[in-house]
Amino acid sequence: MRTGAEYLESLRDGRNVFIDGERIEDVTKHPLTRGYAAQAARFYDLHHQPENEASLTFVDEDGTRRPIGWLYPRNQRDLERRRDYANQVIRSFGGGAFGRLPQSNNGNWYALVDDTAPWAELSKDTPATVDLARNIIADFEANRDADLWTVPLLNDVQRDRSDPSVAARNPMLRVKERNDEGIVVAGWKGVSTAVIFADTILLGNIVKPGTEPEHIIWASVPVNHPKVTHVGRRSNATPAESGFERPLSSLGDELDSMAYFDDVLIPWEHVYHLGNVDHSRLYAQRTFDFEHADTLHHMIVNAELMTGLAVLVAQTTGTLQHPVVGSDLADLVRFHETLRAFTIASEATAFVTPRGLCKPNNIFYDFGRAHYLENVGRLTEKLVEMCGRSAVLSPSEQDFEVPEIGTRLLEMFHGTTMSAHDKVRLFKFVQDRFLSDWAGRFRSFERFQGTPLFLIKLLTMQRISTDPGGSITELAREAIGLGTSDEMTARAVAERKELFGSVTPVATQPAPAQAAAANQGFSLDDKDQPDYIKTQDA
Repeated sequence: MRTGAEYLESLRDGRNVFIDGERIEDVTKHPLTRGYAAQAARFYDLHHQPENEASLTFVDEDGTRRPIGWLYPRNQRDLERRRDYANQVIRSFGGGAFGRLPQSNNGNWYALVDDTAPWAELSKDTPATVDLARNIIADFEANRDADLWTVPLLNDVQRDRSDPSVAARNPMLRVKERNDEGIVVAGWKGVSTAVIFADTILLGNIVKPGTEPEHIIWASVPVNHPKVTHVGRRSNATPAESGFERPLSSLGDELDSMAYFDDVLIPWEHVYHLGNVDHSRLYAQRTFDFEHADTLHHMIVNAELMTGLAVLVAQTTGTLQHPVVGSDLADLVRFHETLRAFTIASEATAFVTPRGLCKPNNIFYDFGRAHYLENVGRLTEKLVEMCGRSAVLSPSEQDFEVPEIGTRLLEMFHGTTMSAHDKVRLFKFVQDRFLSDWAGRFRSFERFQGTPLFLIKLLTMQRISTDPGGSITELAREAIGLGTSDEMTARAVAERKELFGSVTPVATQPAPAQAAAANQGFSLDDKDQPDYIKTQDA
């Protein structure tokens, strides 16, 4: 397993990183990046602490000890171990302050590794001598064995999508040339989180209007490739501030960035799939299955954090027994427990693919993510309202040391169950977590990077068959006494014939939606799910 020191040394590789117009020569030392690099290093070191051996590591079939983030789940128990692992890791970093540490990203390999054949068989214009399926397995094993950090780069930089023909001419990453060595690619990819701190880029696609075959590239490229330039957003880290003043932003900023590929040669041995728009369309969300499950783990931890903060605020302000505060606290507890229920349900109704990968039920974790996004803003407002003016106005640590006023500040902020210093630290944490520039970016990350709410709903409904003649309406038809869909249609036809002399049905019932990929045909156990939920990888 990798150590934090080994990780930091690997970052000193000349990678091309620009932030706010400045080239970052060493991401481990620059004030805008060194904080998060140190946090990622601490992630690796956690696995070497003896007290964490059982909870954060496992021994695989070959006798090699690895982080549980690399545990390839074969059954429900493996999913539970991955959940417990993620929970411990997430809690260890500011109570869920960072959304993309290595354990969140590396599961993206599984969508490729689980079934390599379609990637190879459906690829376009690939030399017959190139074994794309073997490339996937070899690169997965190489990244796993070196305990590297692989970040997906599937999104394209936002562009004008009003005219697909115009979108196709935009400088999206595309294949410019194929030669004996590999493919030459050029253009932009983004946006992704923490890629400038990672080792490997997993290239892929989220197909949108304007996507053409030359844009479809599934491959891996080193983050430090000399012809890849990373352009990060302005950092919200506050390296000059103390942990008292800025308890979270002083730790660092994981940064989001986009990347420009300037005629980058990707050797054939690191290419997994090319040119098939229809195939790529099926796999974008599947690639994120485990990352999205991890996103729900983050949401659960954040909900627990919010609940705990609210109780502490109510305690120190003397409002814990107030009926309105009690009602707000009940909402926060219900929010947290509901999210836990979603992830437990996703594991309890997990399924195993024909290749042996156990996948959590994405219907449940997607609805869980939607529930979080629908409610987190409202509940955050409740928490901030409990804090009142103290959320934005509290003394600095140095103010307590001023002879003329320090003692009076202590008297002012002293609480029955909390010292003045502790009370101020509580309010500053709330301020940094929910009201600062750093917090604003965190809210944007939750709303967009983990999939926008409307898209979560849309993708979920693509997995639900809403055929009016199917099982989704069976109970309703039975309760009303309508009978089967055929019987309903027969009565409508007879009535129409009597009224209008026509036997043409008023409308035809839509056929049940077909699974998006027949070759993926695995479904949930009937005892656990209604059968209007389509195959999991639809």
